[in-house]
Amino acid sequence: MDKNFIMMCKTATEHLIEHKSISEKQSISMFGINGSAVYEKLKEIGVGKNIGYGDLQVTSEAKRLINSQYFEMLIEKIENEEHDRMLSNKSKEATIKSARIAKIALVLSILSLTGLPQMFFKWIFSLIFNPVD
Repeated sequence: MDKNFIMMCKTATEHLIEHKSISEKQSISMFGINGSAVYEKLKEIGVGKNIGYGDLQVTSEAKRLINSQYFEMLIEKIENEEHDRMLSNKSKEATIKSARIAKIALVLSILSLTGLPQMFFKWIFSLIFNPVD
């Protein structure tokens, strides 16, 4: 579930409490293509009970969920999970960058141990400062 869906469920629950019932058609008119899913979720969590003709009647569970700020807690939980996921991704990116730097440092240190850079710079120095006979 995402934050928007939870907000739709909260809005539908508030509508249900205010108007004492909600139908699937009303849910669809309020939330478009997500209306059926919202309606089914309300039935699933016990916010409304089916009274026939496809209407859900308000239950005490609906009032309890609104009063206990159930939906706000779900949204906060999702935001915390998104924040943790973002931090984890940043940590992975930093690890990859540090591994690349370590590989470059290793190659440079091995290269410097062979003495090739010194020989290269001596050769360049001799080309610049020693005249050709």
